[in-house]
Amino acid sequence: MTFTFSILLIVALVLWVGFAGGALTLHESDPAGNALSNAYTSIIGMVLWVVLAALLLVASKRGEWPGWAAIAAWILVPTSGVTAIAVIQSMSRDGSRGKILVVIPIIAPFLLLGYASWQFFPSLRSMAYGGTANVIVWSSLLAVSVLPWPVMMQFSRESKARIAQQRIAHTMEKTREDSEEKAKELAKWLPKFEALTNEDSLYKWREFTGHGEDLREKAFAGMRVLKNRQKEAEEMLEAGSNWPLIEAANLDLEATPVFCERSRKLIRRQTAQIVPPVPGRPYDWEKQSVDPYLPALEWLLTHGCPCKEELAVMENAVSAYPAATGRNQTLATLARLRKLGAL
Repeated sequence: MTFTFSILLIVALVLWVGFAGGALTLHESDPAGNALSNAYTSIIGMVLWVVLAALLLVASKRGEWPGWAAIAAWILVPTSGVTAIAVIQSMSRDGSRGKILVVIPIIAPFLLLGYASWQFFPSLRSMAYGGTANVIVWSSLLAVSVLPWPVMMQFSRESKARIAQQRIAHTMEKTREDSEEKAKELAKWLPKFEALTNEDSLYKWREFTGHGEDLREKAFAGMRVLKNRQKEAEEMLEAGSNWPLIEAANLDLEATPVFCERSRKLIRRQTAQIVPPVPGRPYDWEKQSVDPYLPALEWLLTHGCPCKEELAVMENAVSAYPAATGRNQTLATLARLRKLGAL
């Protein structure tokens, strides 16, 4: 039994040194190194408390344990371990404020190591009165198991508040940068936009729809009064541009037979790009090839264009892909458009 106790004692001492050392050196590396150190120290702590429990169990075979001390051990040994690991986690989140708690991973194992040794070796038991030793050890362990929690909870609240403030500051900074970028974009393109006339082509006006929402709205307002926008939009469709179809509502176009037929041709060509499905490829890869056309399909249907056939082909093409959230959302929209086309 002495050999077993000695081996456990040596292992516990080595683990204690590693655990205490890890607690003392948190936040002395880069973020990745600190995260690794935190995980390493926490694992050592878990193993240490298992060894301490085994050490106390062996010591209990030879020592003199009052009934209340045995109950205290069953409660406080695991509790002190949980507290020590929680301290490590708290320190990993707040290295500057959490240093006050570093005494816990050092003191708690020391108390248990000393108590187990005192109980196991008669020569040590003779040096201290049992009642006093038990009271000192277990009351001290109770203190180090309970007292850190209010401090850690306060640290946690402060840490969450600080993280929230950092996120707000980051959002405000991002908003400011976006505003500055939009202002620069507008300053660059506004003089060119103001030089446009009603004689310029729809294609030339289109260039100003991708440089900020303000300029986009102004560009569409200007395009809606162009006399030749319908003809030019139909010519762009024939040339393979999907832009007039996607922006038909913003351009205030008419669903003429020519516009409808060329739009249907373009939709058929677009649908053909996802047929048949590539084995193993999810629909999310193809979503951007289909979903931008759904509002356009709705516009065509509500304006009397006969595109039920294209709608059915697209629905069959999407249905061939494995079930997924994006694919199911697209099918739900297509089913709604099918009902709209049946009215």
